[in-house]
Amino acid sequence: MPTTFTPRFVDLVRCTCSTVGTGNLVLGAAVAGFASFAATLSVGDRFYYAVAGIDKPVEAEVGRGTFLADGSILRKAMSGALTNFSLGQKTVSLVAGAEWFRKASAGAIDTATLATRDKSDLGAAVNELAKLSPLFSEIGTTRVPVSVRRIFTAGRSAVGQAPGAYIRDPDQSALTTIGQSWVDALPVAEQAAAVVAVKAILDRVRTKDADGLFWVIDDDGCQVHAGHFGAVADGWFAYNGSIAGTDNAAAIQALIDRRQYLRQFTPSQNRECLLPAGAFRINNGLQLGYGDAFRQVVLRGAGPTFGGAGNGGGTTLICDFDDRPGISIEGGRVSFAADLAIVCPRGLSYIYAKGLGDYANDAMSNFGIDDTQLTSWFDPARPTLSPYLRFNPHAGVAIDPYRGVQPGAAIAWVAGTPIAAGEYRTANAKLFIAKLAGTSAASGTGPSAAGDNLSDGTVTWAWVGPATLPVAYPAATPPAFGPAAYRTTYHAGKALSSNIPLTNVRIYGFTVGVAL
Repeated sequence: MPTTFTPRFVDLVRCTCSTVGTGNLVLGAAVAGFASFAATLSVGDRFYYAVAGIDKPVEAEVGRGTFLADGSILRKAMSGALTNFSLGQKTVSLVAGAEWFRKASAGAIDTATLATRDKSDLGAAVNELAKLSPLFSEIGTTRVPVSVRRIFTAGRSAVGQAPGAYIRDPDQSALTTIGQSWVDALPVAEQAAAVVAVKAILDRVRTKDADGLFWVIDDDGCQVHAGHFGAVADGWFAYNGSIAGTDNAAAIQALIDRRQYLRQFTPSQNRECLLPAGAFRINNGLQLGYGDAFRQVVLRGAGPTFGGAGNGGGTTLICDFDDRPGISIEGGRVSFAADLAIVCPRGLSYIYAKGLGDYANDAMSNFGIDDTQLTSWFDPARPTLSPYLRFNPHAGVAIDPYRGVQPGAAIAWVAGTPIAAGEYRTANAKLFIAKLAGTSAASGTGPSAAGDNLSDGTVTWAWVGPATLPVAYPAATPPAFGPAAYRTTYHAGKALSSNIPLTNVRIYGFTVGVAL
């Protein structure tokens, strides 16, 4: 028999909302590109709604709503308990609830009555019903009418987490057309591994329904971002170096690789990779391209943040490593990062604890450290943070760090030898770099102090760290579907980057901000 709750379905309705607590949703202006509730509904209309905090996305609710005469929404949460919203801006949208689709599938909804109410024919009503809001994970158990071409999801693993629009995949095959083209370009012996690499990315935003048909994220129908690929903004860090949160490196890299390599673009479409507001912990550096060709890709957040928890409405990348760049750009053509913060708490902890750069430090008075000297800015207990590692600087962003032959281990110091600036030598169980060229001393064992501006013959050295310190970044792992030659991280033929802007980016906790 017909359900007692007959909702209205209207596309593209979304407003701001500033409700605090568990009261009615008080609506603000329509979000740009959307209509308001007042413009599309009548008093007494009932509908499904979804509301979530902009800077606090964990505060969210999906429910049944009733449009009231004062322009507010009477709430009834699907979970039974109303969310107690705190201060902050929110958005509220008119959606199609998963409950409605499940009832429609079970025959518990009189679609003819709905068609009459909306003054539309039965076919349109059924199509509207199928614009459902299940979780992404529920599509696999859903049978969708063949006439339906788009599904709106309420989230992925939790309601409100990366809702999006999904369309029937036109390829309906194991790989998309462009993914298959990458595989076909490789030798037969390498194709199996390439298929696995392509599917690992596609499967984050692609699934089958109960009839075995593929659905894929609609890049043009919703604002695709890292949350659709499984990233969770639950990161946290403290100035003592403590770090917590989900590792999002693979999820964010999958977003970048799909937008750059696995989606067919027209010239007018930008390869933009969006990171929502929040703090994202990563345990590996992010690669904007692999230097296989001249490419453009943009990594954009919601603005830089300040503070240990990454709060403030912006986006923070928390780098849980200190032996490679936070972001590497290879073969970029106007590739850039924008509107985010990149922090390495391991490096930040020493700088913060010693008051380096602090007005109160007054160079040496408080901690006995001369912060006018470059080598004072890295923790001697963590030599990988040295600013003198020419091919391995502790950098927030590095441009073309893997172009060329990978540098080998430093050779031992020898007396009376010409030394060029930038060369490494080991001596007395320490690693040194020549700051000024010259000839090493005619005798002795070479430099030995852990300091800066060390004289040796006519060479000026700087201490870098222990003799065993690697002088190059560790090898990264480009995806297996790329050209075989560029799957070796270091490659002399990699495309050189140019015109690389960093816009509104805050880098802290690194010894070097940007390494070219």
